[in-house]
Amino acid sequence: MKKIYKQFLFSALSLTALLFVSCDKDDATGKSTLEVSQNVKLSVTTDFASPVTIIEGDNEYKFTVNIDKPQSVDVVVKVFQIAGTASGTDYAVDSQITIPAYQLSATGTLTILKDKLKESIETLTLQVGDVTTSNASLTPITVSFNIQNYTEGSLIADLSWSTSIKDVAGDLIKPTAAADFKLRITNLDYSDVKSIDDSKTAFESYEMLSTLEDGDYLVVAEAVSFKDLGSQGNFDIDLSVTFNQAGIYNDETFTFTKAITTEAKTACGFSGFYKLAQITKSGSTYTLSEIGASEKFPVAASSFSGDYKVTKDAWSDYAVGDIVPVEYNAADGTSTFRINNVNHPYLVNAATSYLLVTINADATVTVVANEDYNYGGGDVTSVNGTGTVGFCGSSINLTLKFPAFTSKGYAFTLVKN
Repeated sequence: MKKIYKQFLFSALSLTALLFVSCDKDDATGKSTLEVSQNVKLSVTTDFASPVTIIEGDNEYKFTVNIDKPQSVDVVVKVFQIAGTASGTDYAVDSQITIPAYQLSATGTLTILKDKLKESIETLTLQVGDVTTSNASLTPITVSFNIQNYTEGSLIADLSWSTSIKDVAGDLIKPTAAADFKLRITNLDYSDVKSIDDSKTAFESYEMLSTLEDGDYLVVAEAVSFKDLGSQGNFDIDLSVTFNQAGIYNDETFTFTKAITTEAKTACGFSGFYKLAQITKSGSTYTLSEIGASEKFPVAASSFSGDYKVTKDAWSDYAVGDIVPVEYNAADGTSTFRINNVNHPYLVNAATSYLLVTINADATVTVVANEDYNYGGGDVTSVNGTGTVGFCGSSINLTLKFPAFTSKGYAFTLVKN
């Protein structure tokens, strides 16, 4: 019995000693640490020389943060604006540069953003690094930018309109449902139209490119159609034209109250149009002048080509229903067209004679024959006259005179066939 006790005591002591040894080894492992390099120096290099003067245009600039020996932890450097008039919409920058553990550098990007606003020169100063830089010592650096305005050669003109008319439920009628307009860009004499946009679903827009020839141009609103209000009668329309050119014009707007009325109508459209503005173009420079004048529609002589039907001839050369060809010939001038006599039943010189009709600014016309009318048997006379025309080329309404025979005037009316 005594022998067994001693053996048990020895075994217990041995087990206790073993447990103490195991605990000592476990504690040592838990006390291990990761050393960070000391006296690490940090520098910043850029791919540009500060200060930088640029024209904004989504320009990118790189700057690199470097350390002289690798760290076992990340090195974090902050980047932020310290001065200047630029705002957060003018640029984008990596606000925090992180050099990963065991790496020697990391690169950040600054982007100067482009916009189409007219602005003064903006300034921007960024600081790279501050007292919060971790795991390295850094003397902060600054970089500066002078940002000039972005400009573009195209001028955008936008026509819009509004009314106060309401439907039977009392709700305002959408402007594009109340009226449709064409935006016309023309020379000062209304020739050489640069844009006719007859969209009925939206307001009108035109881009005047820098490649367009230099000169003076009119910006004109031309009515295409008005909503018929029935017993509600006529209504007025306010017009606005807005100009934008990147870096030059920011929503430059001319507004004209009650510019157009629906009251005066003609058989082929409306009796007025509105001169909104004048553009003087020189290269990519556009000078804008507000006009605001309601006038009759310009009449393009080129629209008077085709066959016309006689509806009245008080001189009785033609019968009602006869066809008379009308021709626009640019050699006669942009405001003149010909009424040809090739179908004339009585003239000896029907094949060579014609009436020259010159359109005046107010849509009245003056008429003269290119040669005397020869009716044969010695009956020869000059021909002249006056009259009016429909601006859309739909009708020709003349009063003709035959001086060799009479001083009276005789109505001669044609409508487009």
